[in-house]
Amino acid sequence: MQHGIYYFTARGLDAYRARIQELEIRLREVQAYSADAADVGGNQYHDNASYENLVIQLRGLDNQVNEGHRILNSAKVIEAPKDISSVTIGCCVKYTMNGVSRSCVVVGFGESDPLRGLLAYDTPIGQLLIGLKVGEIHEGSMQGRQVEIEIVDIFLPSSREEQRV
Repeated sequence: MQHGIYYFTARGLDAYRARIQELEIRLREVQAYSADAADVGGNQYHDNASYENLVIQLRGLDNQVNEGHRILNSAKVIEAPKDISSVTIGCCVKYTMNGVSRSCVVVGFGESDPLRGLLAYDTPIGQLLIGLKVGEIHEGSMQGRQVEIEIVDIFLPSSREEQRV
């Protein structure tokens, strides 16, 4: 469990809030089902397997909702960058990693979608990219492997890249 400040784009924070609301709705639904299951088959796990499964679901959903609210309480919205002298949330970056060209948009907490070229700042690669400048070469470790990253270009997203975010 990570603690501290969680950085979001405005769009990402809205999406995260919506996910928490969906979890809360699901939690209320499971709570209603568990009350019915307890009435029908008894509330002892050895008497009623479906009730026990619902209790497990309740605990899991309750933990997810609580964790979500903890994160929301520590959320900070990052505005679109005005200065793109270094890699930051909201910018596009072209880079090479171990000689292979890559590009991505750096996004906020929970917004990663690698298939769409979106990498959150708190992912292993995001952590290596944040703060680097064009032309800078950085060696680091990612998932137990040594990598060399060179920043080729940093720019603001065009309307096409913004649609990906």
